[in-house]
Amino acid sequence: MNHDHSKKILDGASFDRSGSQDSLDELSMDDYWKELENIHETRGNNHEERVSLVVKEPDEGELEEEWLKEAGLSNLFGESSGDSLESVVLISTLTRTQKAAVEKRVETVTQTMRKKNKQHQIPDVRDIFRLQNDSKGKV
Repeated sequence: MNHDHSKKILDGASFDRSGSQDSLDELSMDDYWKELENIHETRGNNHEERVSLVVKEPDEGELEEEWLKEAGLSNLFGESSGDSLESVVLISTLTRTQKAAVEKRVETVTQTMRKKNKQHQIPDVRDIFRLQNDSKGKV
């Protein structure tokens, strides 16, 4: 019997605590939602940072072009390369090693520019078959 009485007391105590427990649960849930919101904001910020950190890697030609520009040798390639006398004078002041390095970089830039300027368009399959059908109709 004593056991039943203690059970009733425990049930009563848990009932009495339920009001305060509910308020604790509400506080816990508020804390939970605030923390969840903070996590989402943090992840959102990190995602934005990652996106801003994703930068197109320059190809070798772009790197060489930048190097030549920084070295003041931008007149050796591109549209301004037409003045060959100035280029020859400039290159003649360099050592053999420097000259070889500059010429290699200029060649890399030139090849990259050719690749970029080259218009390579794959013909549409409908255009290919349209031409074949037209020629059959005329024959």
